[in-house]
Amino acid sequence: MKHGSHSQRLYNLIIRYRLDDYGPRAHEFAVLRSLLEAGRISDGQAYSILFTYESYIDGQSRFPDPTRYPTEEELHPDGPPPIAIGILHGTSLRAGYSLDPPAHALTVGESGAGKSTFLRSQVIALDECVRDEGRKCCILVIDAKNDFTDIPGRGPHWRHFSATDGLRMAMNPPASVRNLRHWVSQVSEILAARLDIIASATVLANIIRWLLPLLNPAPASTITQWPGLPLIHQILKQSPHDLFAGKAQYSETLINNLDGLIQSAGPLLDNEAGLDVEEHLINQGLSAVISIANLKPASLKWIATDLLLSQILFSRLESGAKTDQTDLVVVIDEADTLIS
Repeated sequence: MKHGSHSQRLYNLIIRYRLDDYGPRAHEFAVLRSLLEAGRISDGQAYSILFTYESYIDGQSRFPDPTRYPTEEELHPDGPPPIAIGILHGTSLRAGYSLDPPAHALTVGESGAGKSTFLRSQVIALDECVRDEGRKCCILVIDAKNDFTDIPGRGPHWRHFSATDGLRMAMNPPASVRNLRHWVSQVSEILAARLDIIASATVLANIIRWLLPLLNPAPASTITQWPGLPLIHQILKQSPHDLFAGKAQYSETLINNLDGLIQSAGPLLDNEAGLDVEEHLINQGLSAVISIANLKPASLKWIATDLLLSQILFSRLESGAKTDQTDLVVVIDEADTLIS
């Protein structure tokens, strides 16, 4: 090919937008590409061709072939991403992303495709990026299979909690949340929905609201003690079954379901106050892996995850948080089991 500036530009446009393979004039550009590669188009002829096809090429550039891979400049107009994912299949294009602005991502693939391995690599890359940039950002990993248990060994800014070995959770909201009515409703709906007894959500909410002033008598200005599930269960069993419910069967159903849940949860949910993600991690500049791998039944994993995520959402809503910089990354392994 003759290497004049117009010849090279015409050839690059054909390759870039696949003009010889896509669009109503693909055949014409296929011929032009062959002639260019054979060196049979002069630079002056290339200039004329560019002028003739200017509006067509402009249209194709604005509505390109959707199967065409972007160029490196198109993919990353602000420069290479600080967090790498890998190389796009069949190309030399680097894929990646930056922490800002905040965004969501979903990793999908068949069983054994390497989703957890990929997430591990991203957690490590995120941690390195945060440390390199010297920014405050909490990484919270909810580990469903014990695939991330070694990550806390990366430094003193990491913590590890195991739901079956030491982690304590409770009905308490984040310390910053003042709207306790909404929080109690949220906790009650989490428990009832995950136990598949949504009609009993009101029963739970009523008994929690009844217990709070008893556990925190005046002149206490703040609520510091919350009822654990065993206490709720005990009160329900010893009270008339229609005391907290419009129908006695709602209380009976709740009692039966709490029997199995409390036995399975052990000390996990038998606490007056438990882990506060905002106060104990985010505000301290710490990251954590929270292992829920050995929790059974599955509903217990869902309840633990829902409580953690609700803490984050409620604290953000309470503070009216708005930001264009990411200060929290939540990674949920095996998330499909939580929403299926």
